[in-house]
Formats: sequence, C-alpha cells, structure tokens
Amino acid sequence: MIQSATAASAFFGLDRFAPYNAQTSRNEALSAGVSGQRRSDSVDRSNASGASDKTEKTPGKEELTADQQREVQKLKQRDQEVHRHEQAHMAVGGSLVRGGPSYTYQTGPDNRRYAIGGEVSIDTSPGKTPEETIPKARHIRAAALAPADPSPQDRSIAAKATKLEGDAQIELAQIKREEAAQAREASLLEEEEKAAEEAARRQNAETASAFGGRGTGGTGASGEIGFYQSAGQTNLVGMQLDSYA
Repeated sequence: MIQSATAASAFFGLDRFAPYNAQTSRNEALSAGVSGQRRSDSVDRSNASGASDKTEKTPGKEELTADQQREVQKLKQRDQEVHRHEQAHMAVGGSLVRGGPSYTYQTGPDNRRYAIGGEVSIDTSPGKTPEETIPKARHIRAAALAPADPSPQDRSIAAKATKLEGDAQIELAQIKREEAAQAREASLLEEEEKAAEEAARRQNAETASAFGGRGTGGTGASGEIGFYQSAGQTNLVGMQLDSYA
C-alpha cells in the first residue's frame, strides 16, 4: 500500500487496506494458533502425568495439523504478495519515495513471522509551477497503481494525483490565454505606434512640399510672383540709371 507523505491523517491502518480475505486469514490464523496452543497444553499435561522425564519440544512442521499447514501456506503466500506489492511501489516511485517499505507481521502456527500488510510513503505535494506539477502528478499516479492489486488507499492517492494534474492543466491553460492576450495587445499597440509614425512622416513631407519653393523661383504660384516682382524691380532700376546717363 502506498501512503501520502503529506497527508498522514489519510492512513487508517494496514489491515484495512490489505487485499481481500487478508483480515479473514488473520483471524483464521489467530484462531488456529489458539486451538493449536490448547492442543499443545493438553499434550503437555499428558506428558507431565505419564512421562515427566521427557523435554518439551517446539511444534515443527511435521507436528502441525492439516488446517495449520494450510494456514501457514496462506500466510506464506500473503507474505510474498505483500513484498511484491510494496516493491512495485518502490520501483516506480523512485525519487518520490519518502519512507518504506515497512511491514506489519503476524506469527503463524509454525511460530514464524509473515508480512500481512505494508506501506510506502511518497511525496504527493504539487510542483512549484503547473509545468512541474503535471509530470509529477503522473508519476504519483503511476507509483500508486504500480502493483498488480492496488489497495483502496493506492487508488485514492491515484485519484488525487489525477485531480492534481487536471487542476494544473487548467491553471496552465489560463496562463497561456493571458499570455496570448497580452501578446495580442502588445502587437496592436506596436501597430498603432507604427501607423502614427507613418502618418507623422507623411504630414511632415506634405508640409515641407507646400513651403519648399517660396521666394526662390520655385514652381509654385508664390515662386512665380516673386520672380516677376524681382525682374520688374531690376528693369526699373536700369531705366532710372539710363535716364541720368
């Protein structure tokens, strides 16, 4: 089972999130252990009354009942499943892993301990930006669903990762819309500035053309008038000079 490292309160207990029949197996194992202990006590009392010189022996595999042997086999299978489950979280979690794997054990009728539950803690916090959050959320979901038999807690974290990715995508889309709007506004302002500059250049050119020929014999009407006035004055002076010659 995978556990969020940022939301420890969401973890309620290993047995609750163990695969189906795990709790039943545990109860059966405990029941078998109690019944086995009772049988052992009965044998011990019989030995004490009939053969007090014999040493008490720890029950071995050959001394287990058929039910106890079946229970041991179930516990062994359960132990293997739990280890595979947590190792799958570890392998896919990679840099997200913050703790684990840790296991909860149960002692079987053969006096051996078997893992019946486990957990791996991972970082489920969002990234600093939507661009960082999206791939991280996908990594979290992949780590949560890595085992072949995800627990309810695993599926819950996977669902939270999916929501985290969705929220980040919405935020990223909003940022891109705002950036596009700002780019369009900047482009319009630039076009307006260019248009204003072009209009100013045209106005300056027209103004320069209108006043460019005055008093210098230009092609405009004012230039022609100035030319004739200048010419008339010159002739008048010449005539005056000639009259006093």
